Amino acid sequence: DHIVAHKSINRLFLENNFLTEFPTNMKNMTSLTELWLGYNHIATADEAAVKRLAAKAPLSFLSLDANRLTQLPTTFGLLTQLTELRIASNDLQHIPPESLGKLDALQVLLLSCNKLAALPEDMGYLPKLRTLHLYNNFLSHLPSSVAGWSSLA
Repeated sequence: DHIVAHKSINRLFLENNFLTEFPTNMKNMTSLTELWLGYNHIATADEAAVKRLAAKAPLSFLSLDANRLTQLPTTFGLLTQLTELRIASNDLQHIPPESLGKLDALQVLLLSCNKLAALPEDMGYLPKLRTLHLYNNFLSHLPSSVAGWSSLA
């Protein structure tokens, strides 16, 4: 608990452990810019914990690859400083509107190897998005807003 609550940590690597939930005790980590939570057993991301993290930390990188997430909380939309978000190899079936579409600074979004059948319309309004991985999902169409993806390389 003392390590996770330390204010001066800016990069926290918790990958390849046995975490089953998004950490809720990071409210004092006001310097955190990178959070690596991949390759755990996280099935849910608590809305309140994500909201507290967004209010306190200047988080620019978040990895939740290879967990057991089935959905994202809408509070992910509050992580407005994120430039890279990795959520590949989960069990995501649905992305709620406003959970990712407000991430104006987002440049890299990895959503491959999930169970997504559709994307929310607001995902087309990510002005700085450069890299987007959507392979190995169940997508049959893209939202009409993809015309806004002119920045993709």
